[in-house]
Amino acid sequence: DSSALATARAGESALLTSYDAALATAVGAEAARLTADRALHAAHLAALGSSTSPAPVEAGGDVGALLRSSAESLRNAAVDAVDGAHAALFASIAASHEAMVDG
Repeated sequence: DSSALATARAGESALLTSYDAALATAVGAEAARLTADRALHAAHLAALGSSTSPAPVEAGGDVGALLRSSAESLRNAAVDAVDGAHAALFASIAASHEAMVDG
C-alpha cells in the first residue's frame, strides 16, 4: 500500500497547488468555496500521513479534472489495498472528491 499512499499524497499536493492558483484570482462566494474545499484537501493529506507537500508540485489549473482523476485513482487503490484501513481511507477520499466535482 506504500506506493498507493505516496500516489495519493502526490495527488492531494497537486490539488492543493491548483486550489492555491485558483484562489489567487477568486473573489466572494467562489473564494469562500475554494477555501473550504482546500481545507478538506489539507485534511486528506494529513490523513494520508503528511501535513505538507513533500516537494514542489506542478499542477494545472483545472481543479475539476484533477478531482476526477484523483477519485478514479483512489477508487482503484481502495480495491487493491491490502490493509483495510487504507482501503477505507482511499474510498473515503475518493467519495469526497466525487462530491466536490458533483457539488
